[in-house]
Amino acid sequence: MPEFKNSPSSIHDLSTTMSAAISPSPIPLKDQYHHYIPRFVLRRYQPEGAPQFASAKKRNQAIQQARKKGNELEKIYVYDFPSESFDTLPIAKTYGTQNLYRDVKDPEDANYLEEKFSTLENTAAEVINIVHKTIENGTGIVTLKRSQADSLRKFLFLMHYRLDNLSKTYFDKNHPDNAPARDWIAKFVKDHGLATDVEAWIYGLRYFLDTPHSQIIQDAYKHVEKWGITALSKMMSTRVDPDVENFYTIAYFGHARSRFLCIWEAADGMEFVLTNVSFGLWEGLIMGVGGAHRLFTISPRIVLVLVHTFLRPDRRPPGIHLDSNFKDIPLNTPISNYRDGSLLTDDVTDDVTAFMKYTTSPAAANDEFYYRVTKLSPNQTFEVNRVFLKNVGPEGRLTFSSKEKVLPTLRRYLEDPPTFNDVQHTIPKFKKLVSYLSADLTGSRDPSSAAVPPAQASLESSSTKSSMYSFLNSPIAEEI
Repeated sequence: MPEFKNSPSSIHDLSTTMSAAISPSPIPLKDQYHHYIPRFVLRRYQPEGAPQFASAKKRNQAIQQARKKGNELEKIYVYDFPSESFDTLPIAKTYGTQNLYRDVKDPEDANYLEEKFSTLENTAAEVINIVHKTIENGTGIVTLKRSQADSLRKFLFLMHYRLDNLSKTYFDKNHPDNAPARDWIAKFVKDHGLATDVEAWIYGLRYFLDTPHSQIIQDAYKHVEKWGITALSKMMSTRVDPDVENFYTIAYFGHARSRFLCIWEAADGMEFVLTNVSFGLWEGLIMGVGGAHRLFTISPRIVLVLVHTFLRPDRRPPGIHLDSNFKDIPLNTPISNYRDGSLLTDDVTDDVTAFMKYTTSPAAANDEFYYRVTKLSPNQTFEVNRVFLKNVGPEGRLTFSSKEKVLPTLRRYLEDPPTFNDVQHTIPKFKKLVSYLSADLTGSRDPSSAAVPPAQASLESSSTKSSMYSFLNSPIAEEI
């Protein structure tokens, strides 16, 4: 029982005090490990021979049985750059952060957020599984309903928003990247009674998790209707009006409406590497501004790419200049099939606002989109890997499923390192990994016989960090 420091002055006070005294203390938040690369992606990187299961239930049962014996069933290769160590590590404790919600006051709130995110992640995993099965079956076109495509977009956005380092900076009014939004952040925090930057981040996370994709788009589009794209873009680069509500929806809007989805498949005999930055890495400059491509590795075989609408072959403005490693990769834009064509009269499709209302309506939920998979050449596959390897950083990690497939890629990268900074900081670490792998593969077939062609000069990537209000001035269109 707690000590009563002050005597109750009334029966009501006594009742209140006693109720508080006998109420159970809040359950402390348990230690949790939160992956910044989804587990369903990491499982795809298990080495050949890893156990396969018919269902998630059977997999979880097998994992629990193994843990009772002190073993971890699911493991992947990991090269750790800081320690320069190469090992096989448990998926359960790799590519994640401990206690993401450690600053959340109410444990129930933290558990609520994690349960909501887990539901979204499961839905996204089902959508991505459609991509895998389509490609495994030899079908070159992936079909998704609008509701599925929307869930995938929402998940990809929140995987970025949910990063541990962003919890402290996304709503930090003193962060240099947030300078134009400084006054808006100050008013937002005050209006909602938020004490810290992390509380503001949690507030936004709850909004995104609780609000359907279509409603977030509608909330954001209100700003577009009120200000117009040009004025809104200028506001984001100068000073955001403090009275704008839900301004953080603009970042989501840019993610969902100013980029279209492409699906790239690695060349035969090669694979895409996985690094600590492989799930959401920016690449390429359009007219000197970052954000041409955003890469999400989902398996050794497949990368999802969000491409800026300025690069659509059917809409690319004349004179647009692109600096990118991927200039030679053809872009297959999705094809739309509106299930209720009667709603899409010329008046609707020619009117941006009317079309926006349709695409966020229940009637549009069963629209379908067809994505033609782009099979990359060996050169193109290497260029994607080059971007990942360049951006891994001296404190990063690198994973792959096949030593035989990754070794030629690493050797070629060492022959043609992209920048002086890489030579100084990461090239020695890559050399040590090549040494490890070469020793492991001694006596096997010559790994240099794999499909990677000779090195040749290419444009390098530009990795940019996204902020709450940054997105390129783009046409408002149907971008799925």
